[in-house]
Amino acid sequence: MDSYRQSGVSLGVKSVRLDYPDILKAAENREEITVFCDLQGGIHQRPGNGALIFAGSPQHKFNLWIPDRLSPEAQKILNLIEKRYAGFGRGYVYVSGEIHFFRTDRPQIILESFSQLSDIAS
Repeated sequence: MDSYRQSGVSLGVKSVRLDYPDILKAAENREEITVFCDLQGGIHQRPGNGALIFAGSPQHKFNLWIPDRLSPEAQKILNLIEKRYAGFGRGYVYVSGEIHFFRTDRPQIILESFSQLSDIAS
């Protein structure tokens, strides 16, 4: 949290808890965005080849979606989340990418590259 307060805010990073209206607006416009979120809940598998990560809360819905969890790049992403951020790991992460709505009410970023996840704001 301290790194977000010290550098994330000044760089325009959005927090799921603090800036949710801004995240919703960015999703309406399909903007490139960086979001500071908590991945302690880990990965929730879905039918098919995808992987779903709940990165928000019941009040602030926000997802990360991996379309093909079997691809080599997706395996690197999933491994990083499980080992570094999920459970008792670091938890918080900066996620970058184009944000849009899944269905009509849930903002999400599609993860296609390992480089979309970072411990520091950039």
